[in-house]
Parts: sequence; structure tokens; C-alpha cells
Amino acid sequence: MADKSPASADNALQRFRDPQFRELYANQAFVSMSPFDISMTFSKLAEITPAQQGFLDQVNITVSPQQLKSILRVLTNTLEAYEEHFGRLYIPDEEIEPQFSKEDLSKLISESRKKSKEVKNRARAHLKR
Repeated sequence: MADKSPASADNALQRFRDPQFRELYANQAFVSMSPFDISMTFSKLAEITPAQQGFLDQVNITVSPQQLKSILRVLTNTLEAYEEHFGRLYIPDEEIEPQFSKEDLSKLISESRKKSKEVKNRARAHLKR
């Protein structure tokens, strides 16, 4: 019996290229989040003026947390296959240390949620007047 799932080869959706499609190179990524999505801004180190270097933001991609988890799974599998074929990549931890620790991020999220609840409660109280 033929596979009738959306991912089967018989009925796979075709890919098309958007007229605004661009290829970019990035050597830096900045991540931010809200309760509903996670955004990644990809940048590259560039000469902004002859005397100044800085990060030139090139594109921002926003996805749901669920989609990010799916992307991470695909990227992890791809990197593992790459390393099996070409050899293990070694990057010292101090060269890729995140800006915020998991604990710092958790604290920021908790504070943000608390503030959001306070704003909602004030708005509800104002509407009841």
C-alpha cells in the first residue's frame, strides 16, 4: 500500500524560490524570545566605517518554540552526519560561550512573566471601573 502521508514522495509539496530570496553569510547570531516565539538575528563582523568595525545585522528569523526545536533536531542530525564524514569539529568552550547562562535566561523569563501578569491584572482592574 502506498504511503499517503504529506511527506511521501508521491505527493510531496514542491519548493519554489521567493523573488526576494537571498543567500547570506553570518558569523554571529543574537537570540531573543517572548512567550510566543524565538527570534534569531544573524549578523556578520564588518567594517562599518574605515575606523570602526561592528556587527552588521543581515536578517532576523522568528519562529515558534516548537519550530525551533524541530530545526535544532534537523541541525543536530546534519552536524552529526557532517562530523562522521569529515571529522569532529573542535571549538573551545570559551569561544562559543553564550551571552546568558540557562539560569540567567530562566530568571529573565520568570521576571518577564511576572511583569506581564501585573500588567494584565492592572488592565483588568481598570476595565472593571
